[in-house]
Amino acid sequence: MGKSLGSTAYNVHLCYPIWSLIGAAVLVPIVQLRYLNATTFLCAMNMVSIIVVIALVIAGLATKGRAADVESPLIAEGLDFMQFMQSLSAIFFTFGGQFMFYELMSEMKDFTEFPKTFRIAGPFQVPIYLLVGCVGYYFKVRAFLFSSLFLVWRADPPHLSLSTSLSLS
Repeated sequence: MGKSLGSTAYNVHLCYPIWSLIGAAVLVPIVQLRYLNATTFLCAMNMVSIIVVIALVIAGLATKGRAADVESPLIAEGLDFMQFMQSLSAIFFTFGGQFMFYELMSEMKDFTEFPKTFRIAGPFQVPIYLLVGCVGYYFKVRAFLFSSLFLVWRADPPHLSLSTSLSLS
């Protein structure tokens, strides 16, 4: 964590142990949460941060505009079996967290309330994935391709990356 913080604030010259202590101090209140219900505020903050980051990246792409050489074919040219299977495995990896549902349900007082999470998260996640996928594909087909399933792409300067902010969701 210290290395990540130090790299993020590269113009502040502190050693990694100091950055690690700062990171630990920030995490102390969060790790004190004992029940899932206590994380509601963190989930709300996570949703807000995801929306803000996506809005900033989309605004940057829209401001820069679509390059003249970008084409958005319905099916990628030269798509072979291996590329298709790699993309398919990326989709499965992205949505592969379902095994944790049973563990989360076992920690709940009333596990029958677990479907509420899908009624809340579903209408948020599906449009966000579609928005990022469609906008990224429209503006940056060659750089975006099917790695968009990991929500990572690079735009010529400055480098933009969604992977670190969205990997926490």
